Amino acid sequence: MVIAGIDIGFNHTGIVLARPDRSRPTGWDILDNVCIHTVPSKSKKQRKLDQSGVAAKDVFRSILLKKLVSKSLLCYNVDGVVVEVPTGGSKSARAGRCMGMATSIIACVVEEFQSVAREEHRVFLAHYIAPLETKHYAAELLCIGKGAVSKDRVAECVTFCFKDQNVEWPKKKKDREHVIDAAGALLVAAGHPEFYCSLFCGENDD
Repeated sequence: MVIAGIDIGFNHTGIVLARPDRSRPTGWDILDNVCIHTVPSKSKKQRKLDQSGVAAKDVFRSILLKKLVSKSLLCYNVDGVVVEVPTGGSKSARAGRCMGMATSIIACVVEEFQSVAREEHRVFLAHYIAPLETKHYAAELLCIGKGAVSKDRVAECVTFCFKDQNVEWPKKKKDREHVIDAAGALLVAAGHPEFYCSLFCGENDD
C-alpha cells in the first residue's frame, strides 16, 4: 500500500510517497518525494506590468496543477492520501486568492481520487483534526498553527523524525519546505488510530 502526503500550494506542491510501517518509529517507510512547480516564468516585475490576463492565467495554472497532482497519484498507484489543508495567515489579497485556489484544486483531486473504481481509497485531512495520539513533537508543532512556529523549526523536527531512513530531501529551499510539510502531514496522520489502523485492515497478523 502506498499513501501520498500532500502539501498543496499554488506555486509549489510537495508530495511524499510512503508505505505504512508499524515497525518504524514514525509509522512510515518513505519511498520517494517530489515537488510540483507551477510558478510563472515571467519575473515579478514583468508580472506587475501584465495584470490584464492574471485571472485567465490563474485558470490555466489551476488546470495544470490539478492535472499534475492527479497524474502523480496515478503514476505511483496511490491507495490513500493525507492532505495538509491550506489555512489562514496570508497577509495579502493575492496570497489569500492563491490559497483559496489551492484548496479548491486539492478538493477536486480528492473527489476524483475517491470516485475512481478501485478497492478502497482513504483520505485524511491533516489540519482539520488535532492529533488524538501524537507520537512526535514534530506533529505537535504542525498542529499549533501557522506563524506560531518557524518553518526552520518544523523542518528540523520532521527531518529528525525520519533521520533513520536517509531520505533525500530536495536541495532547493522552497521545494524542501513543501516536501517536508507533506512528510509532516503523514506524521500527524499516524497519530490518528482510526485512520492509521485502517491502512492495515485485511492483513493477517503473524
